[in-house]
Amino acid sequence: MHRLVPILVLLIAACSERSSPSSAPPAPPAPTSPSPTPAPPPAPAASAPLGSRDNPVRCDMPAGQRAYLSRLRCPGGSAPTYERIGSFGKGPHGNVLDGYRLLCDGKETTVYIDMYHPGYSEPAPIPGFTIAP
Repeated sequence: MHRLVPILVLLIAACSERSSPSSAPPAPPAPTSPSPTPAPPPAPAASAPLGSRDNPVRCDMPAGQRAYLSRLRCPGGSAPTYERIGSFGKGPHGNVLDGYRLLCDGKETTVYIDMYHPGYSEPAPIPGFTIAP
């Protein structure tokens, strides 16, 4: 019983320190502001061709990638076939790039796409292609 007395004294002292009026109450949480409107995508690198690693096509997620690739037209007017060939690290806008291999009339082209631009749809075609509306 005598061993418990020092423990009880420590517990009571700890509880009284927590509830003492000299200790300040915790500060209320900082008010939160509404989410800012997303900024427009950065301007492309004028010195690099569209679709290159230095100037990737910008779009909104995988659906935007497929929509862009489906709008491309080969010189003869047909749609190219395409397949994803992988991720290629960070691009100029700080996002991971996806690479696609396009096949158009027997000619292979690689295009790099940055899909992390919400609401953006690339209006221009990559070199050597036209784009459908």
